[in-house]
Amino acid sequence: MDTQTQNDHLYYLFGVIPAGQPVPDFQRPSFQALAQQDLVALVESVPASEFSSEALEQAMTSLDWVACLARKHQAVLELAMRCGPVVPARLCTLYSSADSVRTSLATNRDHLAGLLGQLQGCQEWGVKMRCDEGQLRRFISASRDDGPPLDGLSGSAAWIRAKQAEARLQGAVEQRLDRIVEDVEDVLEPLVVFIRELALPPEGLRDDGSPIVLNLAVLLRTTGRHAFDGAVGMLGARHESAGVIFDVTGPWPPYSFCGEAESVDDDEGRGPRRDDETRGAVAQGD
Repeated sequence: MDTQTQNDHLYYLFGVIPAGQPVPDFQRPSFQALAQQDLVALVESVPASEFSSEALEQAMTSLDWVACLARKHQAVLELAMRCGPVVPARLCTLYSSADSVRTSLATNRDHLAGLLGQLQGCQEWGVKMRCDEGQLRRFISASRDDGPPLDGLSGSAAWIRAKQAEARLQGAVEQRLDRIVEDVEDVLEPLVVFIRELALPPEGLRDDGSPIVLNLAVLLRTTGRHAFDGAVGMLGARHESAGVIFDVTGPWPPYSFCGEAESVDDDEGRGPRRDDETRGAVAQGD
């Protein structure tokens, strides 16, 4: 889209819902629901001067600005999710006119309708597996025999033996974590519609808890939540002695299962891709 648009406002897209689904009451005249066949786009009219490419390039350098916008984006999607499925748009997806939004809906109609059908009755949840590696190392060491004691060995021999023992222990830690991850996936996969492994959160957005070693997104039927919670609780009890705990977060707008870069975009829609850093900024504000 030409950033020097002649309009004094742009259309900011939050997401797409099916026609006939209740539209949340956003209580702001700048919010609109634009219908095209069996799809409805949730948009807001925003000043072109604040959301031009040049203005966004400068604004995106401020984490506070991005976090504030991400929280608003998240809040709108959460309201929409209470009424039914929604295909979320990436942060700052903008169009020059209402007609451009409708053209995008028409162009991507089959894809968007398919996604909305897939999301019907489902929610995205996050599962983070954390591990206190010190506790895991102690747990493994208690059940291992690393050979004869180092007493009586020369300094260099003792050093070599200690390094070998450390390497074996580290290998055992990695193998144990791999087995736990396999157990998690084997237990959860039958209970969910889809499961995806996500990148670990950037260091700067992690909290002070034990390090996250596995970051999953699951698409879960709302009727399966009780069984899912029970399975996660069972996994936590099974692996607690190894220093492993699980955090469940959500529900989230279903970015992980929508392919948002292709689902709501065309040659005119534009905007920075929503990624784990943006999601982290939203999570920090919760």
